[in-house]
Amino acid sequence: MEEVLAKRNEIREANRTGVYPACEGCYFLEERNWPDQQSHLIRVMDIAMASACQLRCKYCYTVLLPEIASNSTYDLYQICREFIDNGWLSPNANIVWTGGEPTLFKRFDDVLSMLMFGNIRHRLFTNAFRFSDSVALGMQTGRLQLICSPDAGTPETYAAVKGRNCFEQIKEVCAQYARVRGDFRLKYVCISENANRKDADGFLDMIRQLHINHIFLDVDHGIPTIGQSIIDTLGYILAKARQSGVNVDFYDGVKGYPELRLPERIEFRADECKRKDPLEGGCCLVVTPKTGLEGLTPLRMVSISLDQDAIRLCSSGSDPGILLPEFPLPAGYRAMITADITVGQQDLMEVFYIPEDDTDYRQQNSVSVLLEPGRNHVLMTAFPLYGCLKGRVRLDPGIHAGEYLLHHLEVSTEKNTT
Repeated sequence: MEEVLAKRNEIREANRTGVYPACEGCYFLEERNWPDQQSHLIRVMDIAMASACQLRCKYCYTVLLPEIASNSTYDLYQICREFIDNGWLSPNANIVWTGGEPTLFKRFDDVLSMLMFGNIRHRLFTNAFRFSDSVALGMQTGRLQLICSPDAGTPETYAAVKGRNCFEQIKEVCAQYARVRGDFRLKYVCISENANRKDADGFLDMIRQLHINHIFLDVDHGIPTIGQSIIDTLGYILAKARQSGVNVDFYDGVKGYPELRLPERIEFRADECKRKDPLEGGCCLVVTPKTGLEGLTPLRMVSISLDQDAIRLCSSGSDPGILLPEFPLPAGYRAMITADITVGQQDLMEVFYIPEDDTDYRQQNSVSVLLEPGRNHVLMTAFPLYGCLKGRVRLDPGIHAGEYLLHHLEVSTEKNTT
């Protein structure tokens, strides 16, 4: 650990006066007042399980450069135990699990269970070849985000990109994870083999079938130039996913080459898709401090007041809820909610609705989105999936007692094509 600390200090000093050679050009590099790092030496930990995987993805470095894939035989459990016992690992650390396939690692269940202490948060990348009960339990705590990258919408392309014909199996395991109450996201790494409309539509169908509300778009990190077919495909997925109320983020490969201006090019293509395939419908409700509190009804555990730049929702418990003003939703249309809200901690915002064939609010008739501490701009999954709404829509701003600041909420409608 002394060697690690010495190397860290060397890198930090070099970046204070210039740029450490290996850090040059890295988009993670930023200048600000960093907190004192004397306590808890490890605040971010990347566990790269590169020694085992059931697939052979065309872009994976363990396939392209097998000589650098890890074949280490060290005992990860004992190492992590030492980190904890010596106070090196922060109880607020962020841990990223990559691969290979992390769940194949020896004693994975034991290591994950040991690292679930305190407020440690995990981001785990899986190929979803098999279901893990330990991962599902971690998701249910709200502190494990699971990401799967199917990178295809057809069995043929999946086999070509992933090196194994198991698309339907992967979809079934993803469906199991999607049924777990937790943060499950899909990723699409676009390369030449899957840069086409058929696979994009298949991926979008998968998102809809699993009720996924957050995806990542990415490219092969090792490609020096990105063809227009990749830009077109990612722009198409971006436009269609947003139209369905899915939150979309660009991942490291898209953001890691500023000279290629990939985010701007993909956004431009998405805008072109929207102009060629315009949404039917439009805005039917706006809630802001300027519109006031009329029509907002406290349901339970919450009081509502008006500030200059926000509607203040003060929750007295873990299940606050309000009713939104009524809004028109014609037959054959569905609603999409965008919100600008500030929260004090990681939270879960939910919207409940009553379908025409029901009489009460139920979990299966809801959409949700994870909120991070601070200000959030979110787009929620469109609802209902079929039929019409009955009564008013219920908004649960979070699952904690405390204060929520709603700066803007808008309901728009689109033609339901499902």
